[in-house]
Amino acid sequence: MEDYIGFYLDDNDIYYLDYSDNLIQIDRNTKNEKVIAIDVYNGFNTYFYNNDIYYSDTQARLCRFESKNGMVQYIDNIYTNDFKIENDKLIYKDLLDEDNVKSIDLILIK
Repeated sequence: MEDYIGFYLDDNDIYYLDYSDNLIQIDRNTKNEKVIAIDVYNGFNTYFYNNDIYYSDTQARLCRFESKNGMVQYIDNIYTNDFKIENDKLIYKDLLDEDNVKSIDLILIK
């Protein structure tokens, strides 16, 4: 494993962010690596929540990597370059609304 910004673990995989803004998955059994995303913006601003990884891409779209199905999903109408997850809420700077800070319950994001 090369230099990395951060990492997350689940029962089957290790996920890490490298300094080239890639999100990489390593199967803990086979040791095979798979690049999940090549466009992570500011890898220091990622969150692991309910076995999913949330991040902003280089176009400021909020994205979620769903570990259950291995897919990246763009979260509709949320464009941000700064967010956090606290108490089951996504708190983010809304780039479509003059950088106002907003929040939404994560259970409402599908």
